[in-house]
Amino acid sequence: MSAQRVDDINVVMIVFDEAMLSPLLRTDGTINRKRFPGFAALADSSTWYRNMMGTAQRTTEAV
Repeated sequence: MSAQRVDDINVVMIVFDEAMLSPLLRTDGTINRKRFPGFAALADSSTWYRNMMGTAQRTTEAV
């Protein structure tokens, strides 16, 4: 048997440094689609690590 070929996978990582999450969310923890339709669409088609935290206090060290 031959190995199955896997096509290249593109990975894009977007970091919103110093952006607060709470204004984007509704009380149930979902993105407020009415106020932020772009972020809601991005979250629908992405893997979103909601609980991810920065590794440092400064942007130059964290990113």
